[in-house]
Amino acid sequence: MELIKYLPNFYYESQEVKNIQAALSSENRAVKQCINDVLNQLFIDTATWGLDYWEKILELQIDTKESLENRRARIKTRLRGTGTVTKDMIKNVCESFVNGKVNIIENANDYSFVIKFIDIKGVPGNVNYLKSSIEEIKPAHLSFSFEYMYNTWNCIKKLTWKQIKTSTWGNLKTREVI
Repeated sequence: MELIKYLPNFYYESQEVKNIQAALSSENRAVKQCINDVLNQLFIDTATWGLDYWEKILELQIDTKESLENRRARIKTRLRGTGTVTKDMIKNVCESFVNGKVNIIENANDYSFVIKFIDIKGVPGNVNYLKSSIEEIKPAHLSFSFEYMYNTWNCIKKLTWKQIKTSTWGNLKTREVI
């Protein structure tokens, strides 16, 4: 925004006023960028350097080598994981980490539950952080495990040789097959 537009018309002809206003406009833009950057740190989804403060407040280990996405997921998990632990809470925490749907299968007989990934094939990239987050919020007497989805040979048979000839089994078992 050009600040000179807010001055009376007779100032438009003065080169000194134009120079001063140009410098002030430049500083005004820089200040607005700083304000917007600070505002972004107040929201987990837009925070960058402010994630350190979020982690410190929530007593999480600060790991600047970790991706911003994983750090944000850990913060969201900690915020969602407060209160009485329920099946829905665990599901909510899991879904915040993997950005996908999960089912929680309770096994009351052996004091355990299974976290089943239902729309992601393979092992999610940040499953280790998810494990530690679940360990923090679950009752101590319960154990848990993960169940992952993979393609079967019958699914792979639907693909043509051209579609699979450059793939490895690791890629095929998690590939989306229509």
